[in-house]
Amino acid sequence: MHASVLDFNDGTTADVFLTSDSNVSIIPGFNASQRALSRITDQILEGFREGDLSVGRGSKRDFDDYFSEG
Repeated sequence: MHASVLDFNDGTTADVFLTSDSNVSIIPGFNASQRALSRITDQILEGFREGDLSVGRGSKRDFDDYFSEG
C-alpha cells in the first residue's frame, strides 16, 4: 500500500508505505517539518492502537544522486 499525505497546516508532504506485515515507512517530502511528521505518526499509531516509533537509517546523498546519465 502506498499513500501520499499532505499536511494542510504547513504544506508538508510525505509518502507512507506498508513495507511488511508489521511495518509502516514514512518518507518525508522536501522541507517536511518535524511537527507534521509527528502528526502523521500520531494518527497512524492511534488508528492501529499499537506500535513503536523508530527512526530509519538515513543515507548521505549527493546532488548527482538525483540525476542519471542517459
